[in-house]
Amino acid sequence: MSVSTTQQLDCPDCGSVMELRENRRGGFFFGCIEYPSCFGTRPAYSDGTPVVEPNPTTLRARATAALALQRLWRSGAMTRQAAHRWMRAVMRLPKERCYVARFTEEQCERFVELVERELRI
Repeated sequence: MSVSTTQQLDCPDCGSVMELRENRRGGFFFGCIEYPSCFGTRPAYSDGTPVVEPNPTTLRARATAALALQRLWRSGAMTRQAAHRWMRAVMRLPKERCYVARFTEEQCERFVELVERELRI
Protein backbone atom coordinates (compact mmCIF):
# COMPACT_ATOMS: atom_id res chain seq x y z
CA MET A 1 0.00 0.00 0.00
CA SER A 2 1.64 3.25 -1.10
CA VAL A 3 -0.75 5.51 0.80
CA SER A 4 -0.22 6.41 4.43
CA THR A 5 -1.68 8.68 7.04
CA THR A 6 -0.36 10.18 10.22
CA GLN A 7 -3.82 10.96 11.56
CA GLN A 8 -5.08 8.69 14.33
CA LEU A 9 -8.78 7.90 14.26
CA ASP A 10 -10.85 6.29 16.96
CA CYS A 11 -13.33 3.56 16.10
CA PRO A 12 -16.90 4.89 16.22
CA ASP A 13 -18.09 1.52 17.56
CA CYS A 14 -15.59 0.53 20.28
CA GLY A 15 -13.19 3.48 20.65
CA SER A 16 -10.06 1.52 19.64
CA VAL A 17 -7.52 2.88 17.16
CA MET A 18 -8.29 2.54 13.45
CA GLU A 19 -5.77 1.80 10.72
CA LEU A 20 -5.77 2.56 7.01
CA ARG A 21 -6.58 -0.52 4.92
CA GLU A 22 -7.07 -1.31 1.25
CA ASN A 23 -10.32 -2.85 0.04
CA ARG A 24 -10.64 -5.53 -2.65
CA ARG A 25 -11.16 -2.96 -5.41
CA GLY A 26 -8.03 -0.97 -4.55
CA GLY A 27 -9.80 1.76 -2.58
CA PHE A 28 -9.04 2.69 1.01
CA PHE A 29 -10.88 2.77 4.31
CA PHE A 30 -10.09 2.89 8.01
CA GLY A 31 -10.82 -0.31 9.91
CA CYS A 32 -10.79 -1.02 13.61
CA ILE A 33 -7.68 -2.83 14.88
CA GLU A 34 -10.02 -5.06 16.92
CA TYR A 35 -11.44 -6.68 13.75
CA PRO A 36 -12.95 -9.34 13.60
CA SER A 37 -14.45 -8.73 17.05
CA CYS A 38 -15.33 -5.16 15.97
CA PHE A 39 -16.53 -4.18 12.48
CA GLY A 40 -16.09 -0.41 12.85
CA THR A 41 -15.04 1.36 9.64
CA ARG A 42 -14.74 4.88 8.27
CA PRO A 43 -14.31 5.89 4.62
CA ALA A 44 -11.07 7.30 3.23
CA TYR A 45 -10.14 9.20 0.09
CA SER A 46 -7.75 7.61 -2.41
CA ASP A 47 -4.84 9.54 -0.89
CA GLY A 48 -5.48 7.99 2.54
CA THR A 49 -7.08 10.99 4.23
CA PRO A 50 -10.27 10.28 6.15
CA VAL A 51 -13.60 11.40 4.76
CA VAL A 52 -14.98 13.81 7.33
CA GLU A 53 -18.63 14.79 7.47
CA PRO A 54 -18.69 18.57 6.97
CA ASN A 55 -20.78 20.89 9.11
CA PRO A 56 -23.77 22.70 7.56
CA THR A 57 -21.78 25.91 7.03
CA THR A 58 -19.13 24.05 5.05
CA LEU A 59 -21.83 22.31 3.00
CA ARG A 60 -23.40 25.68 2.11
CA ALA A 61 -19.98 27.10 1.19
CA ARG A 62 -19.28 24.11 -1.06
CA ALA A 63 -22.68 24.46 -2.74
CA THR A 64 -21.95 28.13 -3.43
CA ALA A 65 -18.51 27.27 -4.85
CA ALA A 66 -20.02 24.54 -7.05
CA LEU A 67 -22.54 27.03 -8.44
CA ALA A 68 -19.71 29.49 -9.11
CA LEU A 69 -17.83 26.80 -11.05
CA GLN A 70 -20.99 26.07 -13.03
CA ARG A 71 -21.40 29.76 -13.85
CA LEU A 72 -17.94 29.77 -15.42
CA TRP A 73 -18.75 27.22 -18.08
CA ARG A 74 -22.48 27.95 -18.47
CA SER A 75 -21.67 31.60 -19.17
CA GLY A 76 -19.74 30.46 -22.24
CA ALA A 77 -16.55 32.01 -20.85
CA MET A 78 -14.92 28.57 -21.06
CA THR A 79 -15.76 24.92 -21.54
CA ARG A 80 -16.50 22.70 -18.57
CA GLN A 81 -13.09 21.03 -18.83
CA ALA A 82 -11.37 24.40 -19.16
CA ALA A 83 -13.23 25.63 -16.07
CA HIS A 84 -11.90 22.68 -14.08
CA ARG A 85 -8.36 23.29 -15.35
CA TRP A 86 -8.71 26.97 -14.44
CA MET A 87 -9.92 26.01 -10.95
CA ARG A 88 -6.84 23.80 -10.43
CA ALA A 89 -4.56 26.60 -11.59
CA VAL A 90 -6.04 29.41 -9.49
CA MET A 91 -6.43 27.23 -6.39
CA ARG A 92 -2.90 25.84 -6.89
CA LEU A 93 -4.03 22.28 -6.21
CA PRO A 94 -3.11 19.06 -8.00
CA LYS A 95 -5.84 17.39 -10.03
CA GLU A 96 -6.39 14.62 -7.48
CA ARG A 97 -7.05 17.14 -4.67
CA CYS A 98 -8.97 19.82 -6.55
CA TYR A 99 -12.61 18.98 -5.90
CA VAL A 100 -15.12 21.48 -4.53
CA ALA A 101 -16.46 18.64 -2.36
CA ARG A 102 -13.13 18.62 -0.49
CA PHE A 103 -12.68 22.39 -0.15
CA THR A 104 -12.65 24.07 3.24
CA GLU A 105 -14.93 27.03 3.87
CA GLU A 106 -11.98 29.37 3.31
CA GLN A 107 -11.12 27.72 -0.01
CA CYS A 108 -14.75 28.00 -1.11
CA GLU A 109 -14.87 31.71 -0.29
CA ARG A 110 -11.60 32.33 -2.12
CA PHE A 111 -12.77 30.37 -5.16
CA VAL A 112 -16.08 32.25 -5.38
CA GLU A 113 -14.17 35.57 -5.26
CA LEU A 114 -11.83 34.40 -8.03
CA VAL A 115 -14.76 33.33 -10.23
CA GLU A 116 -16.53 36.64 -9.73
CA ARG A 117 -13.32 38.46 -10.65
CA GLU A 118 -12.86 36.26 -13.75
CA LEU A 119 -16.44 36.82 -14.95
CA ARG A 120 -16.10 40.62 -14.60
CA ILE A 121 -13.11 40.72 -16.96
